[in-house]
Amino acid sequence: MSMSISTSSGHRSGHDGMSIVSTSEHHSGHDEMSISSDHPPLPTSGEPTLRDLDTRISHLDTRISHLDSKVNGLDTGLTRLQNIMRQRDGEQREFEAWVRQRDDEHREFETWVRRRDDEHREFETEVRRRDDEHREFETEVRRRDDEHREFETEVRGELTGLRGEITGLSDRLDRILNLLEQRPPI
Repeated sequence: MSMSISTSSGHRSGHDGMSIVSTSEHHSGHDEMSISSDHPPLPTSGEPTLRDLDTRISHLDTRISHLDSKVNGLDTGLTRLQNIMRQRDGEQREFEAWVRQRDDEHREFETWVRRRDDEHREFETEVRRRDDEHREFETEVRRRDDEHREFETEVRGELTGLRGEITGLSDRLDRILNLLEQRPPI
């Protein structure tokens, strides 16, 4: 029976007997061969004894049990990680729903702002229309004021002329009355 120790990268050192694989991963991510010092080494000359093999098997069983514990720990960690990821996925979906709701509210607000802008433009158009009407009204009032002043000036001129005529007639009437009073009776 031939024994060899192999690393995870497949390198073997030739010994007669069974194959023993022991690796440890360093921070660099590379596997290296490690030989534990907590078990007796196999004899270098001749066949190993049953006791040596039992010790080795017991040691390997312990290491397998230890590795099983690590795998179980990793499985537990993986399950926790999956639960966290599911929770994060749920939170992400809630956040995305919240963002969509904010987007909808933002679009509604933009629609409201556009409506207010439209109403404001309509209001400004109405104000300009009324300003135009007011200017037209003021122009009409000034035109009528001018016509009224012209009329008053014309009436004053006529009244002044009439006063002159009335004064002239009054003077003539006074003369006629004076003449009549001075006339001998018939």
